[in-house]
Amino acid sequence: MKKNIFGFAMLAACSMASADLMFNGSDQQVNTGADCMYDYETCTTSTMGYWYDYDDRKENAGSSYTLYPYEADEYGSLIKPMIDNVGYLYVTQVSGAAYEYSFVGMGFNVVDGSQTPYDATAWGGLCITYTSEKPVYLELGADALITDYNAFRISLAAATTPTVVSKTWSEFSCDKTWGSCKAGTYTIDQVTSALQAVKVKMEGKGKEFSSLLRIFEVGTAGSCTGAGAIGTETTPNCKSDGDGALESCSGAAIADVKAASAVKATLSGRTLAFSGKVAGASVEVLNLQGQVMSRSVLSNGATMNLSSLKSGVYMVRVSGAAVNMNQKIVLE
Repeated sequence: MKKNIFGFAMLAACSMASADLMFNGSDQQVNTGADCMYDYETCTTSTMGYWYDYDDRKENAGSSYTLYPYEADEYGSLIKPMIDNVGYLYVTQVSGAAYEYSFVGMGFNVVDGSQTPYDATAWGGLCITYTSEKPVYLELGADALITDYNAFRISLAAATTPTVVSKTWSEFSCDKTWGSCKAGTYTIDQVTSALQAVKVKMEGKGKEFSSLLRIFEVGTAGSCTGAGAIGTETTPNCKSDGDGALESCSGAAIADVKAASAVKATLSGRTLAFSGKVAGASVEVLNLQGQVMSRSVLSNGATMNLSSLKSGVYMVRVSGAAVNMNQKIVLE
């Protein structure tokens, strides 16, 4: 199946150790440590950890699809509007009846849009904090290795409140009743040393139904904290075409994302300026460990002096009755 990355190129780089949280809703990108993210001096593009949806329509003539809550933002991202508005990923997964083994899922690439294989052995396993109205699978994508789609995975039960599941690599398995798994062709060690993607997949067995999926955290085994609360959500009604764009979208979701995007933070030296209607909104500047390094209440046209902070990457969060914005900045 074709994989499409929803996001925009950003200048970056970083490294990943074991027992690290890779996604916590503070950014649209999943920090897998496999390539580039947020270091202007090291990389020219940022390619790892972008979310995408996939389904059974193109290769299997199915009718399953994903519904997003917002239209794409000005950079083409369907993920960032969710991050800006609620701080986590949520979509409706719809199973159709046209294909008897119907499926639909959300995944992220480990290295790049071409899904270059990556040795993720050192991660030790995976954890996720999620909710889902229907059972789903946390699946390891290694299509360059396993060509019959009998992937190694674990089951995630239906959950109405944020639920943490953490599993070591040894707890991931494939279906031993058929294909390459029945023949014992591949081992989990081979899969984790050639990992291309991580997926959350719903299987429908040719039945028509839908299920709301929320993803709050993804990380290496043992790193998920269970943090996350269900926010004020917009009903997902923007249908993905399964090829990197939207097939249709109602107007209800458009106004919300425009309101969230109306606030901008601009950094000039160590002065952070805010545009848009921000009067009365609160602002926090957090380091990568989530510690609040500076906070204030804004007025329209307000600025913040960040001269007391060390050089590095920070997250700026603005929240108020009419605004909600998360933005990364780099202090030099």
